[in-house]
Amino acid sequence: MVNKQRTKFLKDIKKNALHNQLNIRVGLKIPKSILEAIARTRVGTYIIILGEKVKVTRLLKQRAIFALNASTWRTR
Repeated sequence: MVNKQRTKFLKDIKKNALHNQLNIRVGLKIPKSILEAIARTRVGTYIIILGEKVKVTRLLKQRAIFALNASTWRTR
């Protein structure tokens, strides 16, 4: 049985938002090291990702932390 609360929560997520924000092609997997670097960096500073300078915003940091957490979820 599917948990209805979890599926409702996941419906509100914007697809490919993190890829678009980092200017990474949608088909490519974002390396865990990049996500960890974003999570460690303070909001308002810049970080170089794949040769591009990206400002770490609160939303970018939230999305990176969510992606790190979601990568540990088990799928059935």
